[in-house]
Amino acid sequence: MPIPLFAILQAIAKLAWGAANSTLGRALLLAGLAYTWGCHSASSAYEARIAAERAALAAAQARELAREQDATRTIARDATDRAAADALEQRALQAKIDDLRAKDNLDVPPASYLPTARDSGAIHAPRPCLVDDGFARFLREFDSAARSKAASPSRSK
Repeated sequence: MPIPLFAILQAIAKLAWGAANSTLGRALLLAGLAYTWGCHSASSAYEARIAAERAALAAAQARELAREQDATRTIARDATDRAAADALEQRALQAKIDDLRAKDNLDVPPASYLPTARDSGAIHAPRPCLVDDGFARFLREFDSAARSKAASPSRSK
């Protein structure tokens, strides 16, 4: 059964009235007050320390964010510079291509006069053997043995 709040306050008031009327009671009340004040001061110091830690953490986070933003700006600036250099190089190459197209290339024969690969005989040229001769002989013998075995009638019934 819960104790009523009014009864608790009455008991505390009687103890405080009795303690205030004696020297020992006054000393105990002063000690209680000092203890309460000390707890409050310690609590205030703790809260101040927590607030300082939070402020330091917020400052560190702000510095880290500034560093990240600076790195992002640097990366973006480098990418922009690379893109500009690439575009400049592309324009120079295009200018060379346009210049070559504008010139008369009379000293170069048309493509219809160039020999084809078939005419040059490159297709029918012998190719070098990449397989060792002994290994090739072994493969031929193995293949012929397999074919002769497949051609012979089966003896098991």
